[in-house]
Amino acid sequence: MDRKTKWIFRGCMMLAFCLSLTLLADAAWARCRRGWRSYRAKNGRSFCCPPGTKGYYRGYRGISCKRVARRGRRRGYRRPTRRSYRRPTRRPRFERAGYAGSLRFSFNSIQANAAVRRVKTKYFHRKRCRVVGLYGRSAQKFRSAAARINRVISSRGFSNAMHMHHRYYRRWERYNGSTKKILYHIQRRRWKVVVNSFARTRKYPCRADVANGHTNAFANLGVGFLLISKNYLNRANVRDLARTVIHEAMHTLGYSHRGLPAWRKRYNNTVPPFVGCLVKYWNNAAYRSRSAQAKIVRYCTTGGGK
Repeated sequence: MDRKTKWIFRGCMMLAFCLSLTLLADAAWARCRRGWRSYRAKNGRSFCCPPGTKGYYRGYRGISCKRVARRGRRRGYRRPTRRSYRRPTRRPRFERAGYAGSLRFSFNSIQANAAVRRVKTKYFHRKRCRVVGLYGRSAQKFRSAAARINRVISSRGFSNAMHMHHRYYRRWERYNGSTKKILYHIQRRRWKVVVNSFARTRKYPCRADVANGHTNAFANLGVGFLLISKNYLNRANVRDLARTVIHEAMHTLGYSHRGLPAWRKRYNNTVPPFVGCLVKYWNNAAYRSRSAQAKIVRYCTTGGGK
């Protein structure tokens, strides 16, 4: 064999060796396809591990496939489907009380601010009131009264009626500001009022400083806390209840009728009784008719307080 033939023979042998290595590698890759992963041991031998596993060295010659837990899933956890899964809803501890204009009513006196808690303690200890929350039918009736107040004081006719007051009475009693400021406090300023109820018993008569034990509601000036008799709440109609609520809510905003005899002309022309009278006697015609608004204003200023 000459030298040229020898080099051709060596080249063919080298080509065959490379081809055999390529075929073996292709066979190993073909065995690990479709989701399987290939791992090579320290001695060069290849191994395949199924999906969900990972290869680890086992000595010098082998690879062991161990299952890997997915992060974020508990053992035995089943992903909920859209049809069968229903997200649990957390029931609120206190029912919603509603709103009226700028007034945001709440039945939750536990999470109220320090001033409300002080007033509540004063009513409980000094005036001997048994303060309780509002639930069920009582809460629903209060929400109906708040909805009526909101419909009335949020209308444009109510603003016109408030500005008509000075036609029939020269000024506001116990208040030196303007009517625009009153409307701002009622309609636009955010003010939270915590509402609780009380039940009168022999042990808890709930007597106010200027009342004889028959007062239906209490409120402190400038403090957002309102206390309503539960008996009155159950027997009063929505119009009367709305009048009482907005009357006491105006006290929480700082408006007063201190020192004036009840249901007299000067008393009726203070801010809380006048606004309460408008809310009670407001009718459907008053939303669009100025003459109907003027009729209600004349009645509330001249003697319709009661």
